[in-house]
Amino acid sequence: MRSSIVLIALFAALCNFSNAELGMDKIEVQVGRSFGLLKQVESKITKDPRPLAIISLTFDRSMTPEQKFAKCGEIKDANGNTPTKEKLEKNKAALLDFFGKVDKIFAYYDKEIVPIISPKAKRFFDGVFEIGKKPGDFIKLSAEDMMKKYKDLTKDFEDEDGVDVFMGFGLLLGETREAMMKFAKLIAHH
Repeated sequence: MRSSIVLIALFAALCNFSNAELGMDKIEVQVGRSFGLLKQVESKITKDPRPLAIISLTFDRSMTPEQKFAKCGEIKDANGNTPTKEKLEKNKAALLDFFGKVDKIFAYYDKEIVPIISPKAKRFFDGVFEIGKKPGDFIKLSAEDMMKKYKDLTKDFEDEDGVDVFMGFGLLLGETREAMMKFAKLIAHH
């Protein structure tokens, strides 16, 4: 359970706009603090590779929920073991439901958010989604390299682009609450 909460913190670190006064410089300071905190808990996040592997599958928009579920059978734990067929079947409905909800969130993003945000804000979201495909690679970066990646994503941002990202994350968070709770429960039962 603790590792799932920490993984949610990774997502929050990338979108830590909610407590910042407007102004990219102030937001950057808060994001940098979040990356520092993330590095402090890195060993807890990477101890069990399964949650990161499930996150990676979740962000792969080229697969259906059924294909993602099939890949879950290949995910190894820290000891190199794959889940038993019984364990997979026990979690099948929950995993398919979770992957399906996430697909709906991506569809919501494409249909409702992309048309109302700036191209620079879309570039930011695209970058965050790419990080989601390989969260382990991002977590292994130093806090400085994380910040460099963040700065690349926000290069040439104007305040209105930051507002678009803030608004986009607000809309997404409203849609993701249920899926995040399902993910936390799935991870807790592994």
